[in-house]
Amino acid sequence: MLVTLRWPILRNVALLAMLTLPELTNSSVIGTATHQDYQAVTGPAVPTETGRATPVPITRLNPRQCPSCRFATSGIKEKLRLVIRDRDAWRDVWKVINERVLRLPSLPEIDFSREMIVVVGLGQKPSGGYSILVDRAYEADDELQIDVVSRSPGQTCAVTAVLTESVDVVRLPRMEHSVIFHDTEIVHECK
Repeated sequence: MLVTLRWPILRNVALLAMLTLPELTNSSVIGTATHQDYQAVTGPAVPTETGRATPVPITRLNPRQCPSCRFATSGIKEKLRLVIRDRDAWRDVWKVINERVLRLPSLPEIDFSREMIVVVGLGQKPSGGYSILVDRAYEADDELQIDVVSRSPGQTCAVTAVLTESVDVVRLPRMEHSVIFHDTEIVHECK
């Protein structure tokens, strides 16, 4: 199933969920990011109505930086699609993502004058076997389009009996465009 969601950028954050976060501000503290700790992800050009789409490189936070991303134990309990363009909002969301971790990991430094963060969350699920991933991003028709893939276990799959909250966090070049999320849901049938 492909679902297209259109959300305008509200101040520095685009939200598709109500979070219990402190007021997000417009501040922009500049940090530095080291590229050696990240895995770059890109996809092929995507056809659009006008035929013009440019791939946008995305860089996924690695498991050392975001253990909650790896183990599906984030504090994001509702479905979430989020674009972050400032350090204060990033710090607040980072705390929520890692609320179940005993010791809060260091906030990955992002240069918000050049980059922004995209966070996608699946919401709380009743078992293991669920995942979410920012598959690719591309620029088309003066909009940033982001493809998100959600996976769920089929009825024949053996899964862990534990609540999970899958999340994916990527960084990409800063853009002021509107953001459109395209969601694809896949059910994995086990044999």
